[in-house]
Amino acid sequence: MRGSHVTYPGARALPAPSLAQLERLLAATFGPALRVVDVSDLAPWAVSRCRLDGAGAPASVIVKWLRDDPNGFRIDPRQIATERAALEFLAAIGFRSSPRSIAADTVAGVVIMEDLAPREPLAERLRRDGAEANMAELLAFARVAGELAAATVGRSADYDAVRASYGDPDPLAGRAMGLGAGWDNTRRAMEACGLAMSGDVAGELASGVETLVASGPFLVLTNGDPQANNIMVGDGGARLIDFETAAFRHALISATWIHVPGPHWITVAPDAMRGGLEDACRRAMSAVIPHAEDDRLFGFGMAAACATLAYERLNRFPRLDARPAGDPSRVQMVAALEAAAAVTARHATLPQLGGWLEGVAAALRRRWPDADVDLAAYPPFTPRR
Repeated sequence: MRGSHVTYPGARALPAPSLAQLERLLAATFGPALRVVDVSDLAPWAVSRCRLDGAGAPASVIVKWLRDDPNGFRIDPRQIATERAALEFLAAIGFRSSPRSIAADTVAGVVIMEDLAPREPLAERLRRDGAEANMAELLAFARVAGELAAATVGRSADYDAVRASYGDPDPLAGRAMGLGAGWDNTRRAMEACGLAMSGDVAGELASGVETLVASGPFLVLTNGDPQANNIMVGDGGARLIDFETAAFRHALISATWIHVPGPHWITVAPDAMRGGLEDACRRAMSAVIPHAEDDRLFGFGMAAACATLAYERLNRFPRLDARPAGDPSRVQMVAALEAAAAVTARHATLPQLGGWLEGVAAALRRRWPDADVDLAAYPPFTPRR
């Protein structure tokens, strides 16, 4: 870690935090006698675990800093400020399923937080032991997503005040998930393949987007990346991490992982599991958000979140089309489209959009024979690589 540098566009290179810098930040919380006795990098992320020695200090803490990422994540110091603000806000309202913020230097792009070890990311458990062995942990993830919604609904102004105290947020934090800037390019690419949207399909897509943007009674804080690698399990419960693009968004955006494979997976939970996971999230949400009990509102929101996410994934079509046969991202694309179409059918809504997504998946199976596979033969949570 020492001597390495992390860069982001348009700004100076930022060094990884030194021991002296970490001790100076931690001293404000635990006193000047505190010492950092060991630093272990948690590759491949710009994250370290630091062991501490000092009265009243925990045995260890987690440190995050800026990094050089071609995808544009955590390259802007405002993302560190967002994480700090989100964790402080959640602690202030009594939400306990996230780490506690301990110290931060938002100018230098460093945040120090509670170490959740020996908990580990659910994604690691799924890769190691499979979904069946982690059903309790998956249910805990679903419940926490609903609990976060219930804890934060109606509190956007409170969060905005905390976030504003650290300056303006970066554009990623304000972006509604599933609503990508490349949508027009995707539409044109699909038209070139003979997969133009009809007026009815476009109308349903627009309706889904409008619902997600407006959010209404479902406007809640989300961490910005609701995936199994960002939920820590191991104590019978679950703790959410990675709030660097946190913002108030439609609650059901945080439940898309139940149905649509995220970046790390080709498949997710099988059909028999998905209903139970969705119900667990919905019950937790309904404790405070009565609109979640309305089958029509909940079903439309869930279908809209999944369908728009799948549509955004199509932004990657030109890149996947240029890749060699056998690239697992092609199978993942087909799986995501078919999964989203299945959600529209499950909730009996957005039928034209669901049918179009299913048609695109069928066309991609023909275009990419290597992706024309029986997805039911894949184990749940099959990694993409």
